[in-house]
Amino acid sequence: MNPTDVSTDIAHAARQLLARPLLLALAVLPLAVAIATLAVLTAIVQATLTGPMPGIARDPGTLVELGRGENLDTLSWPDVQALETGTRSFTHVYAWRLLPVNARRPDTVGSTRALGMLVSGDYFGALGVRALHGRLLGAEDIAAGTSAPSAVISAAAFARIYDGDPARLVEPLIINGHAHRVLGVVDPGFTGHVVALAPDYWLPITLQPLVM
Repeated sequence: MNPTDVSTDIAHAARQLLARPLLLALAVLPLAVAIATLAVLTAIVQATLTGPMPGIARDPGTLVELGRGENLDTLSWPDVQALETGTRSFTHVYAWRLLPVNARRPDTVGSTRALGMLVSGDYFGALGVRALHGRLLGAEDIAAGTSAPSAVISAAAFARIYDGDPARLVEPLIINGHAHRVLGVVDPGFTGHVVALAPDYWLPITLQPLVM
């Protein structure tokens, strides 16, 4: 097609639209709405997923999310272990995966539905998170796996399930049908490394076959 013909067609279409204001408005309005909607959604995503992360001592700008392909959850556990032992590019390496949780004390009937997270041993250390009571998950808990199921709980879950009494943390917690030893409670300021999410339970990633 001749470029001159294209220019002539565009000029003709522009004159037609200008001659019909209503038609012009109907043509431009959907595009303007789409652009505005995209801008708002982008701002929301940036505010919730990449904004400041409460309770984290590390600079969020130093954190990097890794994954294979289009999905960030495609790294296998052996991949993560290889990164932990073989990389010199990162000070810390951790893995995480969301986990729907039903939790209760053994002496209660009925579970509380909440959000949990399976994490590797360097999760809390990499983020610089501290414990309010007890201790947080470490490499030894990941290695123990299903032989000694353990968990760390949020300050909100601590108040709800144990009435905020540290002495009661010796009581086991039934998570997804299995008894777990509660290692500790995270600092109240920490609600997870993704601002849009607020897990109440963190479990060793090696417990995945048991709790899923």
